[in-house]
Amino acid sequence: TWFRLFFGLLIIANIVLLVRLRIRKESEKNKIKNTIMELKLKAIQSRMNPHFMFNSLNNIIYLLSIEKYDEAEQLLQDFSLLLRRFLENSDNSFLTIEEELEITKLYLAIQQKRYNHSFDYSVQCPPELFETSIPSMLIQPFVENAIKHGISALGSRGRLALTFSKVNSDILIEIEDNGSGYDGSAGTNGKGLDLTRERIQWLNKSGYSSKMNTVATPTGTTVT
Repeated sequence: TWFRLFFGLLIIANIVLLVRLRIRKESEKNKIKNTIMELKLKAIQSRMNPHFMFNSLNNIIYLLSIEKYDEAEQLLQDFSLLLRRFLENSDNSFLTIEEELEITKLYLAIQQKRYNHSFDYSVQCPPELFETSIPSMLIQPFVENAIKHGISALGSRGRLALTFSKVNSDILIEIEDNGSGYDGSAGTNGKGLDLTRERIQWLNKSGYSSKMNTVATPTGTTVT
């Protein structure tokens, strides 16, 4: 009886030990996997950042090239403020919607001057969503494409609308323009959008739930 009891306890102890080792191994594997995911997202973001800065500087260079020095000076001031905000948040994978909108509005102001105020824009976001965190630099590539591939070629006045809303437990973001429309397929609309698409894929692999949809017509494009 004592032998059976001892042998049974020995088996139970070995089972417990094996289970603990397996749990520890799985925990270490998940930790390594999450670290890889985080590094991948950081790598994507590090590739997006220079792209964003380069496009903003190009706007200033353009105004200088056509000798609009006063506008270039004003644009440089806007860009300096944008750069400061950008550097303050460059290491953050996530920003609040309020912080993201501040950066996006500065970018839109710069683009408005770049395109000689040929388009209007509106931003709508309920105040209760301001403190909600979203991936940083999530909006700007879509805004850039709406301007560059949509409304910049219009013969009439352009319009861009950025809208935030909450649907159940999800945050819905819509970027709508009245341009000629672009299909949003990979590789056709700039590096920023391709990197954002890749980033969304990796975010979903990291446990987040994000979806992107593009509806293009001859009279405009809506990215959701």
